[in-house]
Amino acid sequence: MYELHQFHLFNSFTCIEFFEVYTEINESLWKDYNAGIITKEIIRDKRFIMTFKKLGLSEKFVPEKINEQFLAICPAKGNVFPFALEVLDYLKNKYQLHIITNGFKETQHIKLETSGLSKYFPIVINSEICGFKKPDVKIFDYAFKLTRASNRDSIMIGDDWDADITGAMNAGMPYIWFNPKQKTNSIEPEIEITCLSELYKVL
Repeated sequence: MYELHQFHLFNSFTCIEFFEVYTEINESLWKDYNAGIITKEIIRDKRFIMTFKKLGLSEKFVPEKINEQFLAICPAKGNVFPFALEVLDYLKNKYQLHIITNGFKETQHIKLETSGLSKYFPIVINSEICGFKKPDVKIFDYAFKLTRASNRDSIMIGDDWDADITGAMNAGMPYIWFNPKQKTNSIEPEIEITCLSELYKVL
């Protein structure tokens, strides 16, 4: 987006600065969305406006339809964490793999297809479809019924403490916290990893 809209012409921030500010704001908005405080429309409408304001620019400089362009470009990039495909090849022979996501339903299937992940996950539980978001225990109960699994026979691997790990604890489900940014947390996690390759040792 930085290059597409030639943000360098503002001479106010670098690509890295833009990305860091956007990421901070986007994560904050998603935290509120997961908590049921805001809607997905607010995320879409506000994240770039808030980013520009924090970078010292008026919202009038936010390009028209930038969010629509972002939603079209981002899911199609297909980026995955290091070792993701290798670890999934290892896990698929030992476990049934499924996804529980709070992501927008109109982009999730695109992300999974372009990243090559869809073949690993026969069932994707989307919060917009079932009506409940992580960490609400109801989305986990819905997932258990749909996959014919139980909480004690399942394990959550997630990178979002508030949504994934808190949700797993609410559901009485073992979990592994994937923490590549090495964030701190007030609760000592059951199992914490910083690289997906560590799953070879614990699963």
